Amino acid sequence: MELTAEQKKAVSEWVAQGLSLSDIQKQLKERFQLSPTFMEVRLMVLDLDLKVKEQESAFASKTRLDLKAAPPGAAGSDGADAFEPVEDDALGGGVAVEIDRIKKPGALVSGTARFSDGVKASWMVDQFGRVAIDAGKPGYRPSQDDLMAFQQEVSRKLQQQGY
Repeated sequence: MELTAEQKKAVSEWVAQGLSLSDIQKQLKERFQLSPTFMEVRLMVLDLDLKVKEQESAFASKTRLDLKAAPPGAAGSDGADAFEPVEDDALGGGVAVEIDRIKKPGALVSGTARFSDGVKASWMVDQFGRVAIDAGKPGYRPSQDDLMAFQQEVSRKLQQQGY
């Protein structure tokens, strides 16, 4: 599909504004009455030597763990600890990790972990290597020691499975 100079300029502006490829496809239809396929729009952007900004999926934005946002053991609004630890005599104070037999959608690997404070969380690693930990409690942050032990245990478990 050949574009005029005006159309090329418009596509460049839309990419600069952060529009997705599907949004650019819609704009071409509305503004210029063109009906390119998604693949044609993708190739068009590549031909124009433009780089579309990567948009974060809704799942990734909800599950990303920001370790700098709150310190470990942050207090709740009433001044008490924000989370009640789960009682488990078998825990032994360490970090226990299990790997799912069937991984979560969008994950390269997923599983569950129980941290030394007794909080149980699900976790996953996506195709970009990002780790997401969800304890089901807003603001929960495992301690730095727990995170290091978690990484080592995940690595050990994956090596046992031949990865």
